[in-house]
Amino acid sequence: MRWLVYVSILFAALICWFVYPAKATTFSDNHKLDTFAFIRDFSIGTRKLEQADHLRINVLNKIRLVIPNKCEKEGEAELLRISQSARIEETYIFIAKACLWVEVGRDETHKSVQLDAKYIKALLERYSSLIFYHLQPKDYSKIGNYFPSYHDFSTLTLINANYIWEPHKKVIHRMITHLGVVQYEFTNELQVKHLMEKYRDSGLRGFEAQNLVYEYMRPKYVNEYYEKIRSCQLQYNSIKHALSSCFPIRTSAFMVTYRENSIND
Repeated sequence: MRWLVYVSILFAALICWFVYPAKATTFSDNHKLDTFAFIRDFSIGTRKLEQADHLRINVLNKIRLVIPNKCEKEGEAELLRISQSARIEETYIFIAKACLWVEVGRDETHKSVQLDAKYIKALLERYSSLIFYHLQPKDYSKIGNYFPSYHDFSTLTLINANYIWEPHKKVIHRMITHLGVVQYEFTNELQVKHLMEKYRDSGLRGFEAQNLVYEYMRPKYVNEYYEKIRSCQLQYNSIKHALSSCFPIRTSAFMVTYRENSIND
């Protein structure tokens, strides 16, 4: 049965993450007003691009929001304000070089958001620095809602492991909650490189990242992470106090840090 699980995970990963050829295009940081036209050149899928002045949750799969001329702090502050009343998840990518925000979520619900894998792949091929922002709905019911899910870690692994040998690539993953910003990353990139080389040497070249996802889904890694969350929950009655006291969380695979929201709740 174990090999069936392996094949299922590998097959799902391959469907979501396949190579998409992207044009090699560069532009100056001073040409921010041209970035919407630049993004419009992506002829991927059928979603209509809609330029907006502010970030928001968009549940229409036929439309992709693009917000130009808004740099990191300003856009992040908007997401934090949205999070004060959000009831649905959403995902944006921030392109630092262009001060540009692009919606990459679809099929948004209060429990999940799907990612436009082809579009994300094209952005990753064109830009060396990207930040993923996963907007989490406001939910006081349990502390676990304020931590990344293990599915978030799998997404991080599948994306970032593909660029582990490209030091110029910088892909950051953040989760926005109404209490603050959570950032998650690999604990040890040398360990990741070692495992990736091991898969490559064993004849799995081209499938290293998928096999790393499989490795980090083993119970020893998953249980280690959720045990730390349970320990935090037992120590503190207040979720806000717990979040400010329990971070950083470090496991053998992932590290999670937290920055408190300066906007009043």
